[in-house]
Amino acid sequence: MTEQNTLNLKSKAFRDGEQIRMLDFAIRGLPRHALQGEQYVDRDWALGIYQDEIRRLDALDIHSRWFTSGILGAALISVKLSPQTFELWRRLANHEVRRDERGSDAPCLLREIIERHQNDRRLTRSQDYQLFLFQAGLAMARAWTYHADSDHRYVSLPPIPDAAELIAEVRLLEGERHAKMRFRPPKITRERWVALSRPEIIHAPDYEQVLGLAERASRLEAQPLSTESLEKALNWVSDFPPPSKMAHPAALAAAVVSIAQAGECRHLWERVFGQLGRRCPVPGRKPVSDLSATVMDAIMLANRSSDPESAAAALYHRARFLSEQSLERPDAFRMSLPRVPRDRPVDAHWQDLNINFAPRVEFASERRAPTLNPEPDDSDDSEDGGVGSARRKSSSESVRKRLDTGRAGEEWFLQHYQTLCALFHGAPLYDCRERQSGYDCRLETREGDCYVELKTVRQCGGSVRLTDCQWSRASLEGEKYFLIVIRGIDGERPDALIIRNPAARLDPHRREVMVPRVEWYVPLADLEWAAARYPV
Repeated sequence: MTEQNTLNLKSKAFRDGEQIRMLDFAIRGLPRHALQGEQYVDRDWALGIYQDEIRRLDALDIHSRWFTSGILGAALISVKLSPQTFELWRRLANHEVRRDERGSDAPCLLREIIERHQNDRRLTRSQDYQLFLFQAGLAMARAWTYHADSDHRYVSLPPIPDAAELIAEVRLLEGERHAKMRFRPPKITRERWVALSRPEIIHAPDYEQVLGLAERASRLEAQPLSTESLEKALNWVSDFPPPSKMAHPAALAAAVVSIAQAGECRHLWERVFGQLGRRCPVPGRKPVSDLSATVMDAIMLANRSSDPESAAAALYHRARFLSEQSLERPDAFRMSLPRVPRDRPVDAHWQDLNINFAPRVEFASERRAPTLNPEPDDSDDSEDGGVGSARRKSSSESVRKRLDTGRAGEEWFLQHYQTLCALFHGAPLYDCRERQSGYDCRLETREGDCYVELKTVRQCGGSVRLTDCQWSRASLEGEKYFLIVIRGIDGERPDALIIRNPAARLDPHRREVMVPRVEWYVPLADLEWAAARYPV
């Protein structure tokens, strides 16, 4: 149809030989090793199917560092079906990304996902990892289209769409038929399709080792630091435990030394361990990041390094430099990481310590991908009572009690919702329980539509359950989604726990009740903690 050389592609992403793998994703939705029957795609024919989209992306001078085969496959499908997503890929190519305390915009979150494991051969040579990036790209492109708001912030990856369905739309749009080396029936893709969980970087910090690193590194300071001051700083760090991907021993040692030297550094490390940072675009150049985001970048660079010991020393020097800079210019932004000396003095102090600076990386498929439409009508995900606990086989008496509890919670919420949150005051409320869209009601607030999922409990203990549709919706809507748990509905003074953006602020226990039904359990104690820590 279209010869490869007639496209005259100039971008490094296309010149780096990603075309064959890219077309596997764009035509089949899977890496080649996962396919049944004829595995190879007719390349010239496939280039013809996507030639307009390829030329548009090539004009952006895209680079293989950001546009790997999985990302390219997602970009081709999304631009073919939803031309407005081209702006998402343009921003990713031009580094027009934004991040603040609310989260990251779509191109920034995608950039952070890609950058986290760049050049990490534990993952980047795996076609399963490229499948994960393909899924992430489709998820962000679909969310971009759904929200129609380039400023929408995300803290987690939106639900993954059905790639087989999207590719079927491309086939119909092009008027093509199924063939061995071309489009395959969706059934074949779905049989092999699994949603891949985000790769996890896991450090298991030994705080005695961290103290040892800090004590030896502190010998480089102009003013000696006492063991007592270092131990006090270590206690603060251990009481404010960072997420596993941020718990690099060298970073923790830098935090201990910095806080022992100047307590004001706690603010910087609170933001780092809380993963709070800001990024802003600079026309024609890389984005700039505030100091906490720069420290996070330094940690991620060390996490994926093939020389962990050298990377740990560089991370320590960078983190100490940024900690000192935060005392002088706390609002500073940087375009790049601080330079480190070739001869790092801390190397000599740490050389006889047997510490594993390389994190463990966990990456595996867990489940089939959910399909979440903007306004689905999936009665399978409905809950008994609308706002009560998820359905399960039980006696008619227990079902009746759950229905009564749910109705009581509904009535209480309708009477009091305007007083629960300042944002809800004066907002019209629309009942959406019958739509089975992953939330119970919609509020038209001054900040736009908000989506509320209600749960009601009779006692002040136990847990609440969310269906996979509800949890996926929470991940999709971010700050627009509210989980409200009404406690003590049988008592004289019921109250409500309000968690905004629960997908970012809760860590529920996942349990697959019956395939393909998935539920998410959240202990009530976790809800109380989240409501207290993140007031609305």
